[in-house]
Amino acid sequence: MGMNLNIEIKKNIGIFGGAFNPIHIGHINIALSALNKENIDEIWFLPSFRPPHKDFNKIADFKYRFEMVDLAIKNIVNFKNLDLEKKLYDENKIDITNTYAVLKNIKNIYKNYNFYLIIGLDSLYQIDTWVNFEDLIKENKFIVADRKLIKKNDISKYNIDYKILNNETINISSTEIRENIHNKNFLSKYLNKDVIKYIKDNKLYV
Repeated sequence: MGMNLNIEIKKNIGIFGGAFNPIHIGHINIALSALNKENIDEIWFLPSFRPPHKDFNKIADFKYRFEMVDLAIKNIVNFKNLDLEKKLYDENKIDITNTYAVLKNIKNIYKNYNFYLIIGLDSLYQIDTWVNFEDLIKENKFIVADRKLIKKNDISKYNIDYKILNNETINISSTEIRENIHNKNFLSKYLNKDVIKYIKDNKLYV
């Protein structure tokens, strides 16, 4: 019997959501680790349009955060940047950033792909605070980036399909970067040079 060469091979996509306020080397490191160490074909960055649990007085407009992600990943093969959350909000399909609703829309649009949600270990231990978290963990698979934790919660009672990503931990946060926005040496360690210029040109975080 001849081989069937018409079998469709599904792509494995890592969805990496976040405020990216701004995107930094820690984010890039996690995404590269997922791409190189897991069976992932592409990483799709998904900047949050209206990030939950964020002080809107301290967060840059979506336009700026989205464009900074573009700058940070433009030369990295198999990285993509999606403005889907804004489009869904504009089309009244979501009334606030809701990871479960966004993922459901993504899977409806791209039916032939397999999706994995990339989150931090700290987020995993807070998963029961997410909107529709029971459906979220029932319907999705997770790749979890290791991070230093302040508090661990008992998640053993939940049936979560996740794998811990063996990534190098870079102890930096977007908050620390914003707090050191005038320290050029500090920024150059953690931010893409084009992102640094973009922040300066647009007078962000000052």
